[in-house]
Amino acid sequence: MTLELLTPSELPIKSNLTQNNKTQIEKVLKELLTALTKPNIQQNISMIENMIMELEIYDVFTPEITSTNTTLKYWEIEDFDTYFQVSHIQTSEPEICLVKSLLSTIKTFFCLNQNNLNLDMTQIDLQREGFLTYIYLLGRVFQLELEV
Repeated sequence: MTLELLTPSELPIKSNLTQNNKTQIEKVLKELLTALTKPNIQQNISMIENMIMELEIYDVFTPEITSTNTTLKYWEIEDFDTYFQVSHIQTSEPEICLVKSLLSTIKTFFCLNQNNLNLDMTQIDLQREGFLTYIYLLGRVFQLELEV
């Protein structure tokens, strides 16, 4: 699976969510908060897979990159993206893309936890806390009510 990320210049500074997208994102983020606090990893993975399928992004296209705005050459960024299975995209729904990327990342986190029983629990807990913090940050940015 390729992780679709917004090109840095496409990251939304302000959010103009439609009511439908706002409702959908709020529902997904609440379910994600629940998944991050439940111990059943396989159930969490299944739940996230369903959420990923529910989030449709329309108008997705790969931008033509002419400059990296860094000291890196374009081929260096392409090599990095290929190695880590990342695809930079542009869309008219950047908020949905941010949430979908987060879902994919957390699904990978759960898969790694499930397949590697020797991982440091402190580091796993710290990563889980980081995800929770990021979800609440998105909630504030999108002006959502995530508290139950």
